[in-house]
Amino acid sequence: MAESVKIAIIGLGHIGKIHIEVVVSNPHYELIAICDKEESCKALLESVDFYNDYTQMLQRGGFEVVVVATPTRTHAKIAQEVLESGYDVILEKPAGSCIEQLQILQKCAKSGGKNIYYAFHAAYASEVLWFENHYLEHKEIYGEIESFSSHFYDPYFKEMKLLDVARGLDTSWYDSGVNALSVLEKFLKIDDLQMRHVRVSKYYEQEISTTVEFELKQGALGFIQTAWDQGVNFKSTKLYFQNGITIELRHTKQQVIREAESKEVLIAFEGERLFNHYKNIFDDYIQKMHHKEDNVAQSMTIHSKLFEVGEKNGFYCY
Repeated sequence: MAESVKIAIIGLGHIGKIHIEVVVSNPHYELIAICDKEESCKALLESVDFYNDYTQMLQRGGFEVVVVATPTRTHAKIAQEVLESGYDVILEKPAGSCIEQLQILQKCAKSGGKNIYYAFHAAYASEVLWFENHYLEHKEIYGEIESFSSHFYDPYFKEMKLLDVARGLDTSWYDSGVNALSVLEKFLKIDDLQMRHVRVSKYYEQEISTTVEFELKQGALGFIQTAWDQGVNFKSTKLYFQNGITIELRHTKQQVIREAESKEVLIAFEGERLFNHYKNIFDDYIQKMHHKEDNVAQSMTIHSKLFEVGEKNGFYCY
């Protein structure tokens, strides 16, 4: 692309700051403005315009696309305002709390001729992208996927207390179930997964752990477990193949591990994990813009399954 994409970022928490790091390191982007309620964030980048009110930022403009990296329950509302103000949006996951919110966003984008890119960062982990290509090239060696197990743990609940870092994420299922589903979507038709059993642990009505068992086909089961109460940062997706091979995508260590007669690390990636995720996302966004593509269908599939589990357990639209 001849010109860089002019971009603004709303929300400068942990993930928003990673967005900044990735954007300023990528020559295809020019960071124009950042917005956060905390004045302390102003010092992050003195070379760009700082706002503590995103409506003022949207009115002033000077950019083409806006990243929404605010607390989960504000995603849909702010994204709609961005679209109505005439900008494309890169929207953090989950995009909302029910499918109706996503449908409203899509109608808003279509009516204004704008685009939404859904940032499923776990699906753009380097180990996931590598194995996606490897599996396509060597599918005859592996065969079809017979089962899966997915664990996404964050240490957000300690000494019988929910940590502040988790309060804007709402539930471990909404925060991490979307990650697990976005990874699985690269290898399975997740809209065909049938929910069989759900177990939820709560602390004062706050869901902190969810295990969901799915049926892939008759007699074949897989499960996703998200948890804030295990005291560890551990993220792993295991894929069990027809030909007796197990592949573990060890997300925490950015490794692809092959288990057959013995265990072998096929590849491992260096660098900060989340930085690599978002580097790949922003590269993908550029490619999709260039080819006039989007990931709307993918997003609807992932979110539909996410909300199906959520609604089953009383996580209603807010």
